Amino acid sequence: MSMKKNLKWTAIRAVVMVGLLSSFAPGSAANAAATNAAAANATAMGNADVSARVADQQTYLVLCYHSIPARFNRDEGAISAPNFADQLAWLRDRGYTALSMNDVLEAKAGGKPLPKLSYLVTVDDGYEDFYLNAYPILKLYNVPAVFGLVGSWIENGPDREQSMGDPFYAQQHFVTWPQVKEMADSGLVEMASHSYDLHHGIIANPQKNTEPAAVTLQYDLEKKQYETLANRRLRVLTDLQKNSALIEKNTGKRPRIMIWPYGATDRIAAEAAAAAGMPINFTLSEGLASAKSTNSVPRTLIGGEVTLDNFSYMVQYKNSLKGGDPIRAIKINLDGIYDPDPERQNDKLGRVLNQIARLGVNTVLLQPYVTPAKDGSIEEVYFPNVYLPMRADLLNRVSWQLRSRLGVDVLMIVNTSNIAQRENGNTRHLDFSIPQDREKLFNIYSDLSLTVPSQGVIFEGARTDDQQKIFNKELLNHMHYYELPTLYYALDDNIKAEDDAEELYAGAPNNNFAGALIDAPVANSDAKQLQAFAKNLPPNKINILSFSVKDASIKELEKIADNIQYLKHQGLADFVIDGAEFLDDPSKLNILRQAISLKSNPLVTPGQ
Repeated sequence: MSMKKNLKWTAIRAVVMVGLLSSFAPGSAANAAATNAAAANATAMGNADVSARVADQQTYLVLCYHSIPARFNRDEGAISAPNFADQLAWLRDRGYTALSMNDVLEAKAGGKPLPKLSYLVTVDDGYEDFYLNAYPILKLYNVPAVFGLVGSWIENGPDREQSMGDPFYAQQHFVTWPQVKEMADSGLVEMASHSYDLHHGIIANPQKNTEPAAVTLQYDLEKKQYETLANRRLRVLTDLQKNSALIEKNTGKRPRIMIWPYGATDRIAAEAAAAAGMPINFTLSEGLASAKSTNSVPRTLIGGEVTLDNFSYMVQYKNSLKGGDPIRAIKINLDGIYDPDPERQNDKLGRVLNQIARLGVNTVLLQPYVTPAKDGSIEEVYFPNVYLPMRADLLNRVSWQLRSRLGVDVLMIVNTSNIAQRENGNTRHLDFSIPQDREKLFNIYSDLSLTVPSQGVIFEGARTDDQQKIFNKELLNHMHYYELPTLYYALDDNIKAEDDAEELYAGAPNNNFAGALIDAPVANSDAKQLQAFAKNLPPNKINILSFSVKDASIKELEKIADNIQYLKHQGLADFVIDGAEFLDDPSKLNILRQAISLKSNPLVTPGQ
């Protein structure tokens, strides 16, 4: 499968598309009934809720399209022109206002506020069917749009390597520069950069995974080394400057919007875009966009000839549910996957991926270091870095496979108190209060962020006083994520977990702080103890309850599953299974699957 197909329509579509109803067979009576009921329910309840939220937060929906053929051609990335027109008509009839980027920037500057219900149309890749089929519809409805151009595709046609894995892409024709000029001059379509030649994958690790070129340190298989950070910065900046100059040459206007291929960006890429004159970044993160910030604009991916029922459900109701999606997770370390033999290691990884898919979770907590020794010292890791020995370059591959194959969020476990180095035959833990150690810790996790994207960070094994929180915030700022990942703290003492959690919430180090990972009561707790535990947790916060299942028997797992069900009835929804040994036992896996799986809920799919 080509990089384009693998990234855009395997991983991202699983995460962003209208998969909420995918538990029903396409075209079945159950599917039709469910979508109609959901749309009706959204119309009755969701519209008012979304309206109030949009008014309060100056938020708007950004729709992301790609190919818009005259008739649906079975390309899973396409929406037919009649369907596209129906969607715009539906938005108009429901009171949604079409925005231009100028409208957003005016609201950001304190001018005219955005309407209560509003949306922005974006179309990626520069296909000619946009000019032939979508542009006339946009003119008919007077709907502005942002059109992302890949310079090399316009100049040279489809990329040969990508064409080999994607027959629909191989058959595409791209807009001509006169067509681009006509649309730009209309004032209805704003041209954005989609890179000159970054819309492909590059080798990202020794296992030969290909990952987005704009955000990946390229791995040289012959030299067995990664490109330098300076080389990556120059490679990306040169590409963006070339495409911006090309667009300006043919339209007279230099683009101010960067639409990142595959929606993937980080701090390094965003700095390059800003240097090329594009401070506005469009991604494929989920949720509504806010007029308060154009640094990173989330978009909702539309494709697969989505039905109007599903489209209406998504627009009116899905986003209002996003903030309430439960976290159902499993914590794994890489020791159980690592093997000196590459083939055996790959087999182990494949088996773990299949088992996690069966478990039905939407999140995986990854431990990036080798399980500590008895004294708690972390001396080896699974990612390249300057200071610590690397047992194997494995973290990137596992994280990438989890995202691209399963569509789950990956939360990275960060431990700063137990990192240790050998000095004169002795083991010494790094201490962030010592300037030299502080810089080492910054560099270790900076190196991690360069090779492994993450949707969240969990600080564990650390005290939670003010100095630690300040250090953690500085550490996050040294990492190369453009949007700071969601931050959680792990509290490993359930006796006073409630007090610790309350203190953390009160003194949250920054606005990306989401909650705490708290050890759940032991398996043999009775209902009274569970009720007291749930009652003492801070209300209206994300309290992720962690259940240790290491060496647990069938009977113990059944009790844990019962406890989870009881805690659900107490209003708790976020759970982590700590340990992966049970995955090899079908009976044990089935017990926990029934307790935490999201597959049993037809309105939520794994990865959603």
